[in-house]
This record gives sequence, structure tokens and C-alpha cells, in this order.
Amino acid sequence: MKFNLKNILPHIAAIGVFILFASVYFSPVWEGKQLKQSDVKQYQGASKEITDYRLMNGEEAMWTNTMFSGMPAYQISMIHKGNYMVRVAEVLRLGLPTPVGILFVMMLGFYIMGLCMKLNPWVAIVGSIAFGFASFNILYLGAGHLTKVNAVAYMAPTLGGLLLATRGKWLWGSIVFAFFLSLNISANHLQITYYLFILLGVVALAEGIRLLVEKQYMGLLKITGALLLATGLAVLPSASNLMTTYAYSKYSTRGDSDISVVPKGTKKETKAKSGLDKSYILEYNFGPKEALSLFIPNAKGGNAEPIGNDESAMEAVRDLNYSQQISQSNHYWGGQLFSGGAIYLGAVAMFLFLVSLFLVKDTLRFPVLALSILCVLLSAKTGGVNFWFIDHFPMYNKFRDSKMILVIMQVIVPLMAMLLLDKLVKKEPLEGTKKFHYGVIGGVAVIGIVLFLVPSISGNFITADETKQFNDAVTQSKDPSQATMIQGLKAELIHVREVIYRNDAGRTVVFFVLTGLMLLLSLMTKAKPFVWLTAIGLFVSIDEISIAKRYLNNEGDGMTYEKYEDITEGEIPYMPDKADFAILQNEEKNIPNFGQKASDVSAKYAEAGLYTNQPSEVSNVFAQFTALQLNSNYRVFSFDNPFNETVTCFFHKSIGGYHGAKLKRYQQLVDFYIQSEIQKANQSIGAFKMAKLQGYAQTMGITQEQAKAVYDTISVAGATLADSCQILNMLNTKYLILKRSDIPVVNPNANGNAWFVNRLKVVNSANDAMLGLGKLNTKTEAILDLASDEAKPASSYGTDSMDRIRLTRYATKALTYAYQSKHKGFVVFSEIYYPEGWICKIDGKEVPYHRVNYILRGTEVPAGKHEITWSFEPKSYITGSKYSMLGSILLLLGFFGIGGLELKKSLTAKKQD
Repeated sequence: MKFNLKNILPHIAAIGVFILFASVYFSPVWEGKQLKQSDVKQYQGASKEITDYRLMNGEEAMWTNTMFSGMPAYQISMIHKGNYMVRVAEVLRLGLPTPVGILFVMMLGFYIMGLCMKLNPWVAIVGSIAFGFASFNILYLGAGHLTKVNAVAYMAPTLGGLLLATRGKWLWGSIVFAFFLSLNISANHLQITYYLFILLGVVALAEGIRLLVEKQYMGLLKITGALLLATGLAVLPSASNLMTTYAYSKYSTRGDSDISVVPKGTKKETKAKSGLDKSYILEYNFGPKEALSLFIPNAKGGNAEPIGNDESAMEAVRDLNYSQQISQSNHYWGGQLFSGGAIYLGAVAMFLFLVSLFLVKDTLRFPVLALSILCVLLSAKTGGVNFWFIDHFPMYNKFRDSKMILVIMQVIVPLMAMLLLDKLVKKEPLEGTKKFHYGVIGGVAVIGIVLFLVPSISGNFITADETKQFNDAVTQSKDPSQATMIQGLKAELIHVREVIYRNDAGRTVVFFVLTGLMLLLSLMTKAKPFVWLTAIGLFVSIDEISIAKRYLNNEGDGMTYEKYEDITEGEIPYMPDKADFAILQNEEKNIPNFGQKASDVSAKYAEAGLYTNQPSEVSNVFAQFTALQLNSNYRVFSFDNPFNETVTCFFHKSIGGYHGAKLKRYQQLVDFYIQSEIQKANQSIGAFKMAKLQGYAQTMGITQEQAKAVYDTISVAGATLADSCQILNMLNTKYLILKRSDIPVVNPNANGNAWFVNRLKVVNSANDAMLGLGKLNTKTEAILDLASDEAKPASSYGTDSMDRIRLTRYATKALTYAYQSKHKGFVVFSEIYYPEGWICKIDGKEVPYHRVNYILRGTEVPAGKHEITWSFEPKSYITGSKYSMLGSILLLLGFFGIGGLELKKSLTAKKQD
């Protein structure tokens, strides 16, 4: 058989186009730049101990003590070596820089789906651009949500494999389905995978009904069996991740609550529940009619930024007296708590999609229509369907920001749009008569025109909160002229936002009309598909890329960019400040051979190519902080947004942190006690500073009011934390940072790494355990909840001043203590209780341990001089890793084996032709 370049030319062109588009869009990465991604910085802080442990020891820590006093590392940073599909994903990115590679795979995946559905390759290229540059991808790439975007990238080819299996090649389709589903699961964003299964389930049901109607009973059985086996095979490579995540989920904020009381100690009216609160799930969902932003990006203003940043909007201000207030008003007036930009699927793609629902002869349009309606309903903030799904649909209440279900529409909108174009290219029949075709095209265009001409259809142009603020201001104003000005400002804000809306609605009308004209050209003339398809491809590119650049652009002066930074800058997310250096200086003297340990870290940095472009003094400082992290175990509380930051975690063991699924009991501890103790500590430190201020005023001979000008500059040196802060003390909070630019407050009352108690307060429920903490002296007593403990130790123990216990070795997932006591005792450790993996041994012999003080670990110890070791050895990871390796091998053998047979069959068929 002769080699036919014509057959592979579209595929070569597709790869070239995808690389070109992605490379040009993210062009600064080729100049040594990288995206400024806030979530990546947060991740670097959260994962610092984990990645440093991996670097120094060549294995996974699986646990970290740098966030929330300690938690599993499963959903922070884990390398599952048994999952070879992660390496396959790297190969698919062709070694391209991160954003370029991800966007390339996005478009490649959609193109593969097009091939699975036997679409014209040039049509599939257009669809791939529409899918790749949908603003969801760009917004989340810009923010650094890389696992999320990676998971979305494999949705389309997974659906393609399903449709290939149900529409002709059941075996090849099933293994393609398994291959890309496995890549999706391996990307490790379970929420996106969850939505993918909803998409696959609805489409599979529709395809099953079609096969039944066509009386393909045996085919249906064969396909169903193959796809079920393929699903199991797809899951196996991620077994280690899924098993550890499942084990952890029972204890995280996504799992069941053990208590039925609220922080003030009163009973809830409802029983303890599983999952997240409704308000938390829906707070980022759309407000009324905000779904219009799917094809009119500024239907609700798009990005939550000041209107003053939008020059064209400011030009719409009619009364310049209101110019300043308007410039400071929010550009966004939708229902989300915050918006980084519209979830925009494209005006061209949406026009083609709406037309396709009427004209494409394919049973796929019915499940697609049902899914679209469901997505729009579930992306809204309102109750009804949302509440039903949260209360009844399996696992739906485990995920927040349920607006993300719109990723389903991101797949099916361009899919149906390309099905329509494919029918036109191949001149296949459409539904209805020519007049019907023209009517549908014209009708969809009219929808856009009406939305432009009648802006009120899109809803209100001020939010409910803003309406209340204006009304309150009018009510409170005593001067009628002031009330008139407030009403005038309200009217001006509505006018400016209406202009913002109409500008984008007009833009959408233009694309609707242009796309409609190209469809009419294909239907009414003998114009070659190349002409109108190229035009539509151009429209898609201009439409979506221009909106994407609103949110992530290459603007700059050629040296610096608004959205990018030098790779060397991104390598260091946070720099240590005065507080960090003070802690380092205080703690390094407690670490034997600290200088050598820091040198060992520097050597590992050099070996791994880390910080090689940084000045030596910078890399040496980071080596010192890494040596500190890996060889010490104190905790720090930062007053600066403590539960939404990871800068503290980057340098120290933090009481706070940033994670979407922390341990539920820890969050409850924060709500019940830590927040109030923070206020108490702040008041105590404030009183200390005020006393200093008064002394300063007396010394300088000035009034206290005059002295207040320097209040913020007063150092907290010498301040201490009250011993009444029992919870912070039992968590071994040794330092408190008010400002990173000042020295920290040293807490002499911290309980330490471990201590003997002389009394156990035994309670019978988690409620009693939680409430009992408010009356507990954590230095001498501990609370034991019998409801969650199989073994019951003694209730009282002897202690004396000669009892000693100290931490002798810290190694993240292995802790060693030496103790001596003349009598049997009970030791409380300032370590978080997590039974799925922690093992306690005394002199090498495993012993039982208990959950004490609601969240900590404790164990009974014999008299004498002994060694206690804690080691983290989760069976879910050990067993799961074996399944992962086995599943990876089977899947890759199946894919390449069946793929080889399919290729051989195809070549044989062409040879015979």
C-alpha cells in the first residue's frame, strides 16, 4: 500500500495549529516567564515540608505538620509512583511549558473526540479551538488550578471513546474510553471527574435506548460489559490515590460530623450531617439570568473589578459629578461571591449549538438538551433543583462551587456545533425543509438581537445588596438634596452597567449574524466548504481568544508583563521576614549539627537544580529554613488571615493554613475555641502595647492621643500569651506573629510536644468531649471519648516533678520520644489524631493509643525509661500502590495491544481496497 500524505495531513495540521495557538497565546513563557498564579503560590507554601522531605529522603511523606497542626498529604502533594498514567500525561504534553502543554492537550483531546465520531478533521480542528479557548480553561489556568484544567482536558476524548464504542467499534472504543478516563481520574480533581460521570451516564443511557430501539440487544450487552470493564480498568491506576482519599474523606470537612452542637453549646435542630453546607456549596453559583454570560460575557459584568479599570465603561458616565463613585463601583453585578470573569463558551459556538438542536439528525441532541438544561439549573444559586441534588443525589454535597458543572456544557456545546458543521460539509440531510432551516437560523439570530435591544431581559443592573445600601442611604439622609444625589448615583450606575451589557450583547449579535450568514451560504449556494468553514473557524478564534485575553493577556512593555513573572521569581513564592528570622535564630540552637544539616539541604538543592539562578545568600537562607522545617516541631500562629494563607506553612509548622478539605474536627475546634482564643490573645497583646504606649507618652512628654500615631510601630517584644488559652497551648503554639515585619510573641505557656497528665475525664459522646474542652486544664487533664474508643485506660495516674518526656527525633512521618517515669502514666501528644495509618510503639512493640482532647493523640505508658515512636504507615496507600501498578500495566498493554490490532485491521482493509 502506498503512503498517502493526504490522509494524515489534517492530523499533522491539527497538531501544528494547536501548538501554534497555545504557544502564541502564552508566548511570554518562551521568554523565561511563567504565569503569576495565586493558587500555585498557596500550593508551594502548603506543600513545602512534603516536597522538601521528598527531596531529602527520596520517598513520600504522606503527612505534613505544617498545616492545621498536622494532616494527611494526600490532597496536597503526593507522587503515586505506581500510576504510570501520570507519566503518559506528561508525554502527551510533548515537553511543552505548563500552560502551553495543558492548552495543547485540551485541543488535542477534543480533536480525538471528533475523530472518534468520524467528524471531518478540519471541522474537528475548529471545534478544538472553541473548546480550548473557552474562558473556563483560561481563568483557571491563570489562577493556577492546574489539576482542575488537566482533568477537563480529558473529558472530551473520554466521551469520544464511549461514542466510538456505542457506534461501531466496541472494543477499540472501550479501550480508548478507559485510557482517557484513567487520565482524567489521574489528574486528581474528583469534582471534575464526578461531572464527567454525569455526562457519560446520561449519554450512555441515551445510546442504550437507541440500541434497544434498533433491536441491537446482543450489541448492547457486549458494549455495556466492555464499558463496565473499561471503567474498572480506568480506575485501577489511581487506586492508591482514590483509596487514601476515600479513607481521609471520612474525617475531612466533606465527611460526617460527630457532633450535634454549635459553638455556643446549644443543640442543633437537625442531626449531624454529611457533606458541606448548602450556602457554602452555592456561594459561587450564578445569580438570576447570569447564565446569559455563557454567550454574552458581560451579561453581569464579567470580572469583579472597579468599573474605573474599564475605559469604555467610564466614557458612558453622563454626569461627571458621579464619576469617582462610579469608577470605584463593582464592574460585576451577578450572584457569585466573587467573579474572576465570565464562564464564556463563545457566541459563535453557542449560535451553532442552538441551531444544531433543531437541525442535526442525531439522537445525541436529546441527552445534550437535557444535560444543558440541568447544567443551567444547577449552576444557579437558587434552591429547588439544587437543594434536591444536595440532599439526595449521591456525593453531590461533597463539592463546593457547583457552578463548575458547566464544564459539561463546555464539552457538549462545541460538540453539537461541530456535528452541525460536519453535516453541512458532508452535505448530509438535516431535520426539516429548507424553509425550516432558514427559520431556525434567523430565529436564533433574533434571540441575540432582542437581548441587545431590550437589556432589561437580562435582569437587574444592581444587586440586592446594592439596592439595600441605596435604600438605607436614602432613608438615613436628612437633606432632600442628598437623597436626590443618592438616587442620581443609583440611576447613573444602572446606566453605565447597561452600557457595559449592551456593548457585549452587540458583540454577540455581530457574531450571531456573521455565523448565520455562513450557514446560509453553505445551504443556499454551492460555495466550497473551505470558504465558509474557514470563516467560521476565524470567527471562533477571534470571538473566544479576544475574551480570553480580557482575563489573561500578554500586555507589557516587552520586559515585564502584567500576568507573568520571571521563572526565578516564581521559584520563591515567599521571602522570610523579621519574624521568621527571629524564630530561626531561636530554634536552630536546639537542633544538633544544624549547620551540617543546612549544608546537606544546599547540596540536594544543587543536585536537583533548585535555586540555581538565585544569589547564594538566598539559596542558603532557604536551605536553613528547610533544615529547620525537617528537624523541629514547634507551632506558629499568624494573625494575618490565618486560615487562608500558607506563607507561615512555608517556613514553620502552622496552626492555620489553606485547604478545601481540612480535618472536620480541626475546623470544629477552630469554630468552638481557637477563634475566641485568638481574640483573647489579640486583646492581651493589645493591652501590652497600650501599656508601652503610655510609658512612651510619659517619657516623651506628649499626650496619649499624640502617641497613638506610633502605635503600629511598637514592638511586641516581651509580650506573652495568657495561660488561659488552653487550646492554643495544647497545640504547642510556641510563637505568635502579629506582623511579619516585627519579632514574634514567644509563648512560654505552650504545653510542648508531649506531657504527662494525672487525670482522664471520660465522656460518652463527641458532644461532651467538645464542650468539655472549655473547662479543661490541658496541662494536667485530658478528655477521653468512650464513644470513639474501644479500649478504656485508667481514669487517674500518678505524676511527679521527675517525670520527663521529650522529642528526640522529628522526621515528618516518624516521631521519636524518650521518657522516664517512676510509675505508669498517660502521655498526651500535641499531634493530631488520625487513626488511618499512625502506629504507636513503645520500645518497638506496638501499643494502642487514644483520641484525647477531641483532636489529639494520647497513650498509656509503663513505668521506667523507654522510647516511644510514632510512624505513619497507611495501609490504603501501601495496598493501593500495588493495585495502581497492576492497573497501569494492564491498561497500557490493552491500549497498545488493541490499538495495534485496530491499526493492522485498518491497513489490511485499505490494502484490499
